Amino acid sequence: MRSVYPLMFVLLLSACVEQPQKPEVTQVLIGSDVNERQEIIKEKSVFSAKDTTFHAHVFTKGLTEPMKLSGSWWYVPQSRKIFETKSEVTPEFPVAKFLLSNSKGWPAGEYRFEVSGNEGLLSEKTIQVQEAE
Repeated sequence: MRSVYPLMFVLLLSACVEQPQKPEVTQVLIGSDVNERQEIIKEKSVFSAKDTTFHAHVFTKGLTEPMKLSGSWWYVPQSRKIFETKSEVTPEFPVAKFLLSNSKGWPAGEYRFEVSGNEGLLSEKTIQVQEAE
């Protein structure tokens, strides 16, 4: 019976210890223009084929150390990955910034931006590009 009490104490103590928060994506903003501080001016979900640049800002929380995020842009009608790049977020600067640019503009259709980390897909957002008028 005596050996049960230390075991119960250890189990109770471990239950009271706060578990570290798992890093997560809290928000993904996509826009076509940024200000002088490189912040997205206006979030959009519908773009013109004349828009040449997509900016994606990924906001995270729960970081205790730096973490690499991967941002992938997909052209949905053809299930084709257009571009992928990496960005690092830290507890001090938990925002990753991604950019996709094409001087000729983009074909009309649906595009998807995916954010992945060490544990796989963290978030995704879909946008539409409409024919230029």
